[in-house]
Amino acid sequence: MSTLFEPSPVLLAYLALKTTIYLPVIALLALLRGVLASGPSRLLAAVALLVALVGMAARFAPPLLGLSGGALAQAAFALANAGGGMVIALAATVPLALAGDSGAA
Repeated sequence: MSTLFEPSPVLLAYLALKTTIYLPVIALLALLRGVLASGPSRLLAAVALLVALVGMAARFAPPLLGLSGGALAQAAFALANAGGGMVIALAATVPLALAGDSGAA
């Protein structure tokens, strides 16, 4: 019997995916697209990779470096949590989606 305050396993999986897994997967896909594609797809993959790396740095670097206060930590926190954490994820996904299928082997 579940209680009112017990989170659903689906919700917990979504939160784990959104906060820790999504950006590294997008970075890996963008890196692969950048290596295998040519032309505009390669440029869009580089943009997606850069945005994903910035997002991962904003999410993981402050706690790993022990930054809990200051302007840099606050800016990273604001970037990582903008739009409930989805702004940076969508910003990394859009260029990769726009890269399409051109030039892929």
